[in-house]
Amino acid sequence: FGQYPCVLLSLADLSGSTWDEQYQKLVILIAKLYRNHAGMLLEFIDPDQQTLYNSIKTKTAPKQELKLSLQYLSMWYFEVYQRKTIFVIDEYDRGLEMLFQSLINQKVDSSEQYDWSDYTKAVQFYSSFFQSALKDNKYMYKSMMFGVSRVAKAGIMSGLNNVKVYTLLDNRYIDKFGFVQSEVDMLFNTFQLSQNGISMDQIKNMYNGYQTSSPDVVLYNSW
Repeated sequence: FGQYPCVLLSLADLSGSTWDEQYQKLVILIAKLYRNHAGMLLEFIDPDQQTLYNSIKTKTAPKQELKLSLQYLSMWYFEVYQRKTIFVIDEYDRGLEMLFQSLINQKVDSSEQYDWSDYTKAVQFYSSFFQSALKDNKYMYKSMMFGVSRVAKAGIMSGLNNVKVYTLLDNRYIDKFGFVQSEVDMLFNTFQLSQNGISMDQIKNMYNGYQTSSPDVVLYNSW
């Protein structure tokens, strides 16, 4: 970091119980992403590319262009700064998780058949969206993805190469999934929480909920 352009996309705010609703929210999130990067890119790229940039920024681009929107950002960063891009994508699986939960909630009668049409449309879109940025993209340097579902060699991530998965069961990054005890102690003392009648035992009861591969690492859930 510090040497390469970094594109951070969080899908935590995705909402909608149908694919159409969710896609409209995604259009808004990508438009916001483009507005955030406009100062670094927009005036430096070719006029015809500015038209494409603005169509995504103003939520008027067709769906096919939105599928390539992350790849476009990395391409423009390379053209302007001669540096490949690092992608950081938070809650990459949020959209599919919401549609799946909506599907389960709608099926009340066990004799009914699940309607997978919205879920299938979402899988097709996200597959193209992520793979255009993370696989078929010569302008990407590295990427980090965070989510609940394990990145598998199937579904929307089936085409990715050289994927490394780190979970709470891997020692290398277990202290990165929440606050460790020393950090909680520092925050507790810095904000003098004991003077407000809050004890460390109360904090443990509310936020200390992670089990890791190391008994020496105590993690607090930051949410």
